[in-house]
Amino acid sequence: EREKQEARQLFLTLFNAWSLNAVATLALCWLCQAYDLALAIVDRITKLMQRRIANGMSHGSALVAERLSNLLCLFDQPVFAVMRLHLLEPLRFPSLRLSLDRVLSLLPQSPVFVALRRRLKSAPLHLF
Repeated sequence: EREKQEARQLFLTLFNAWSLNAVATLALCWLCQAYDLALAIVDRITKLMQRRIANGMSHGSALVAERLSNLLCLFDQPVFAVMRLHLLEPLRFPSLRLSLDRVLSLLPQSPVFVALRRRLKSAPLHLF
């Protein structure tokens, strides 16, 4: 119990520090298996990008998309191994799959987009 409390406190400390950068916060949530929170962050990023584009500020959206691409370049690294395994269990971790699907919709067509789309197509889809 003490270990869980310490882990929770560490997460909250990091979350507060990283929350100024939505993509960094998303990475933290994925790494800490806070997939519901990650989904909420992706939804918020989507709304912000849509608002920026509607207001003619596409540069900010392009920067966020670039940061998301950079984050996803790390997806095959060992630090994300647990997350990749959880992707194989969509009934237990539906928010993970949904967050990755929504991130995919924000990415420009690029090698990162193709790699993520291929990975999502190969993962089981038994959500409902």
